[in-house]
Amino acid sequence: MERVSTFSRTVDNFANKGQYFTCPLHSKAIGKLLEWPENEVSIIEPSIGDASALFSFLDKKENRTVFGVELDKAIYEDHKKNKKVDYILNADFLSGISISNHVFSLAFANPPYGDSEYNERYESIFMKRLYNYIKTKGILVLIIPYYLFEKDSNFAVKFTNRFDVEAVYKFHEKEFKKFKQIVLIGRRKSVLKENPQVAEALKNKVLDIENLELLPMDYEGKKIQVYPSSSEAVNVFQTMAINKEEMCMSYKRGGLLGKANILKKVASGQVLTPPIPPKSGHLYLLGTIGFTSGIIGSEADKDLHLQRGKVREEVIVETEPGNQSILIERKKTIKTTSMVIVQSDGRIIRF
Repeated sequence: MERVSTFSRTVDNFANKGQYFTCPLHSKAIGKLLEWPENEVSIIEPSIGDASALFSFLDKKENRTVFGVELDKAIYEDHKKNKKVDYILNADFLSGISISNHVFSLAFANPPYGDSEYNERYESIFMKRLYNYIKTKGILVLIIPYYLFEKDSNFAVKFTNRFDVEAVYKFHEKEFKKFKQIVLIGRRKSVLKENPQVAEALKNKVLDIENLELLPMDYEGKKIQVYPSSSEAVNVFQTMAINKEEMCMSYKRGGLLGKANILKKVASGQVLTPPIPPKSGHLYLLGTIGFTSGIIGSEADKDLHLQRGKVREEVIVETEPGNQSILIERKKTIKTTSMVIVQSDGRIIRF
């Protein structure tokens, strides 16, 4: 299996293809803690793997849209074939994607564990990045090792600055022995807000691991409300590298195609306007760097024309009386841009 991860991993982590897998039974139990709305829920999973944990968590929930990111090329290709994940990217979640902010009402994450090249634990970086993509009052389900609160002494502060703690549970003994995992569920705050007492309480609760409550496998108490979120609000979901298919999908999810001429078929003789008409400042910039002069377009595209731009500079001198009858001279430099276009049919346009 081809490995494309750029993460620094432990030996055990490499043995698991760069991931600490989550037991499906535990994932399903976590899903039972949540109260699902009738309307659509858009979910982001930043290290989706084979998605078995996520789908156990969803437990056949309907009216949900899954957006996943996966580093492993082979796993990504498998997702493209089986099409169980609605939208999938093959990229580094931390540096290789572009995603709309504040659009998801639910994130499910079992991020990489360990120290990163960014002088911070991966778990902390993933948590902070997800905060940007989750809506206010959205839910983050974060599966992490309990010792993170020791390795990153400020993790509790960083988490509680961004999320209100809804629940924290320890995995059951057999599963806990493997990776020392807990599940931490938070609700996104509207703005960053410090609460040192809450942070300290969370840290102490988790580090008292022997007394931390076990994850209920069949929860029947008061559930954590998940709010709706529309997939139509996700205008951008693509890799930083140019990918034609992903770019087209992003444009289609957004409203840009209805406002511009991008990707439209053009009938012969049809006159088009630029998607973003250049303003005077843009014309000046184009004129000064030479992009407004010469033969533009092509015969094949039927937009061949001759274009010339010129930038004129004029100095205006103004005088005004100062103190003790002294005249003050002020110089003002004005730059104006003009353009002449000679179309293929001979018509001349000046502006």
